Amino acid sequence: MAQNSAEDYYVCGLHLRSDLPLPGLALAGDDAAAPTIEIRIGEAGSGVAEPRHTGPTYQAAANDYLLEVRDVARYRVRGGAEIIVEPDARSSERDVRLFLLGTVFGVLCHQRGLLPLHASAIEVAGRCIAFAGRSRAGKSTLAAHYGDRGYTVLADDICVLSFPPKGPPLAWPGVPKMKLWLDALRALGRDPGDLETVRDGLQKYHVPLGGRAEDKPVPLMRVYNLHVARLPQREGIERLSGAAAFDDILNHTYRQHLLAPLGRAQAHFQQCAVLLKQVPMFAVGRGWGFERFAAQADALERHFLDGGA
Repeated sequence: MAQNSAEDYYVCGLHLRSDLPLPGLALAGDDAAAPTIEIRIGEAGSGVAEPRHTGPTYQAAANDYLLEVRDVARYRVRGGAEIIVEPDARSSERDVRLFLLGTVFGVLCHQRGLLPLHASAIEVAGRCIAFAGRSRAGKSTLAAHYGDRGYTVLADDICVLSFPPKGPPLAWPGVPKMKLWLDALRALGRDPGDLETVRDGLQKYHVPLGGRAEDKPVPLMRVYNLHVARLPQREGIERLSGAAAFDDILNHTYRQHLLAPLGRAQAHFQQCAVLLKQVPMFAVGRGWGFERFAAQADALERHFLDGGA
């Protein structure tokens, strides 16, 4: 993979100066307050010093993380300020970017003291509504549906939160594209013909999003945890509180298994406590199947527009 001259991009309040092209991201402007993250192509190294955890594909310590994705790249994330990318000779820029803007970016956020939720999000009247859930819970599909109805999609899959000294957590606009499976694309009436697949052999596609007038954060208003209801009587929307709400935030923190190895467990606990004091959490039991999707999305929309409790 040929090395390119560095370009400057902006996402989630961060200025990315990257050797690797990041098409689709906004070019960096004159925001002097945005921290600069260096993304360099080079040797990522073979290990981290004094790792707190070593897994089959990664090593993690406080402020140091090394990930190896077979046939794609090795990634080193250090101090919340630097990412070194060592591409495999057989990899494509598309595959290298996929992991860079996924797991690697999530680790960078943790190192910087941000909270990345495993959630997609939309903007409603200047505030953020986040849809959390496990893979294939319908986060992206729901956000895309609301995007087609005129709402601005803030983030897909990773919703990055920061915590100002006062007020609720702030949700930052993320990468301006979504990843949708083929069945979701077709259910939403979209043609995959002109779209790029996420990876070769995977029926999942990148869907570009329209930009926002301002790439500024908005207050987080509420979080909905999506899950498939196995029984009809378990469908519906239920407010969470106490330990259930805390567990929900923990379980839907992006790459939450890395919190302890990265030395972020205590700080994350404190962030969750701040969030839960100010932002209501809801569990959403949904029936499976696109034939019921529109009606369920309508009910959820009424809930967040009416301020349902």
